Amino acid sequence: MAQKNLKPIPVPAGRIRNFEEMAFGMFIHWGLYSRLGQGEWIMLMEKIPAAEYEKLVHSFTAARFDPELIASIARDAGMKYIVMTTRHHDGFSLYDLAAYNGKHNEANGEDNRDGTNDNNSWNCGYEGETGDPEINRLRRQMMKNYIAFLLISQGTPMLLGGDEFMRTQRGNNNSYCQDNDINYLDWDLMAKNRKLVDFTKNLIAYRRKRPHFRYKAFFTGLDTDGSHLRDINWYDVNLNAPNWNDGGARTIAFLIEGEEITEGRESIDVFVMINMFWGDIPFALPPCGKGDDWTTVMDTSLPDGSEFNGAAVMGSYNVRARSIVILERKK
Repeated sequence: MAQKNLKPIPVPAGRIRNFEEMAFGMFIHWGLYSRLGQGEWIMLMEKIPAAEYEKLVHSFTAARFDPELIASIARDAGMKYIVMTTRHHDGFSLYDLAAYNGKHNEANGEDNRDGTNDNNSWNCGYEGETGDPEINRLRRQMMKNYIAFLLISQGTPMLLGGDEFMRTQRGNNNSYCQDNDINYLDWDLMAKNRKLVDFTKNLIAYRRKRPHFRYKAFFTGLDTDGSHLRDINWYDVNLNAPNWNDGGARTIAFLIEGEEITEGRESIDVFVMINMFWGDIPFALPPCGKGDDWTTVMDTSLPDGSEFNGAAVMGSYNVRARSIVILERKK
């Protein structure tokens, strides 16, 4: 009887159309197990010792990584998107990524041998929880950076529930066996860390507002409208071409031209500056025409709650250490 009284939830026709058009895509999922030509559970199923499995780390590199090949395979197959993630079901939570240098899986009962040792994390100067205000401020900034990296990337973003309000697994990166607060969502954290929740909501809203980060085609690197700007333009801090062969580079900038990717329907350009160096660096800004000043959309280095400020800037922008800045201009 209760089921008969249920009313169907209306779904906007546009959302249905988008799902039908974009239902076929690519989700890239691989790890050390790919070196064995097997699936992700091979270590468990074949009972491979952790010490032996870890030897694969040295051969699992980006030396043969070919993003153009991956994109061409997807395009030739008729796929409309490639999924990008900050993390998946295994690994650190977003907070732990900025709070732990190494895994802490002792509670799993395997003497901390389980779970990957390759977490690509940084504890910002102290392992685990701390009351140091500067370390905690830097951790929040790094979390904002990670969220920004995700939401300014092309493809379908995936954000683990709870990451937006600083959920922690206390350094456990393989918590499949924990039926306790290591895996539970503490909803009180949403109120406690509301400013990071709001930051995430604001950046999601901006992503939805601008087609630049939801491009349904592949970038070509071509200027088809004679504007002297390609659909996507890559720069170093001085507006020169970046050195893609510099493995130690910690800065990059890119401009996405609105008119190029929307066939003239969108006149707004978006300029993103990324500085992962430990010092402030001034970035030169692409020149504007008369009355076409750059406006700040977001700066992850600004105090919590003030990252989106809309300030006008000209000439250059001092990008603070370990931060991401988004600017836009309307031509």
